[in-house]
Amino acid sequence: MKEEVDSYRIVIGNQTCVFEKENDPSLLRSPSTGKLITTLVEDGGHVTAGQAYAEIEVMKMVMTLVATEAGTVFFHKRPGAVLDAGALIAHLELDDASLVTVAQDYKGQFPNNDTSTPVTGEKLNHMHNAYRTMLENILAGYCLPDPYHLARLREIIEKFMSSLRDPSLPLLELQEVISSISGRVPISVEKKIRKLMSLYERNITSVLAQFPSQQIAAVIDGHAATLQKRADRDVFFMTTQGIVQLVQRYRNGIRGRMKTAVHELLRQYYAVESQFQLGHYDKCVSALREKFKDNMAAVTATIFSHGQVINFEIHFFFIYLLFISNSCVIA
Repeated sequence: MKEEVDSYRIVIGNQTCVFEKENDPSLLRSPSTGKLITTLVEDGGHVTAGQAYAEIEVMKMVMTLVATEAGTVFFHKRPGAVLDAGALIAHLELDDASLVTVAQDYKGQFPNNDTSTPVTGEKLNHMHNAYRTMLENILAGYCLPDPYHLARLREIIEKFMSSLRDPSLPLLELQEVISSISGRVPISVEKKIRKLMSLYERNITSVLAQFPSQQIAAVIDGHAATLQKRADRDVFFMTTQGIVQLVQRYRNGIRGRMKTAVHELLRQYYAVESQFQLGHYDKCVSALREKFKDNMAAVTATIFSHGQVINFEIHFFFIYLLFISNSCVIA
């Protein structure tokens, strides 16, 4: 933000916003730094709109200042005074006092926004991805200030773990992958996978229902075995890569997926904190700069995340995540 004489200029990214200050014609200010050379009207004299009332020296040049409205001038500065940008030189007792419009202080209240995560109405898999991204951002150091951080952290972790426990999550994820590659895989393969999905969906409420990871993997491997050319197999595996990755995540069932998801977050925590176990803080930072000499953004991101650990925000995240992850039997 840059403060100018009559406005505030704020640049956010590539967008520039200009907020005008109160326009009070009764206040006669210097438009820039300089020196008051002379006054052209006596103190207490009358000026008309557009009439010059003083001269200032700016960069060895003389600038004439004029009144914007008619009124009686009372000077605050004398000739020879050094002026800063926006310095009050004089004030006017306006002939028409109604020209002064003063901003009124807002006496109301801001609306009480719901602090819950703004992902309502989305599909479960989209909500799950949003919660995971929020947790990754918190681990990266982007935490709300107290006392809002801990309450929001609990809420996000609990919703994240709840989405992982939902047996419909792998089905929705697979449906999204299938939709993206439909028409690019053999019809026979797609039909077999969709048949397994339908069977799982019909029995999803059963306690014994298991996501058919192994059966889907067998369908893919079985079709790949029928392809004689290596190039055809490579194309097939490339196309079905999303399915393969998904079934690997669920190869140990929903509980295994929960364990993997929590471990991924803990590994992110460890990846940062392990950089600061080399001794004194300055030594650790020097080692980071040497390790990422061509990527200073990675250095600053690591230091930023560690800085929040110093404030105990991410330490609480780590402890609370371990506590709540007991529900997925991580021993």
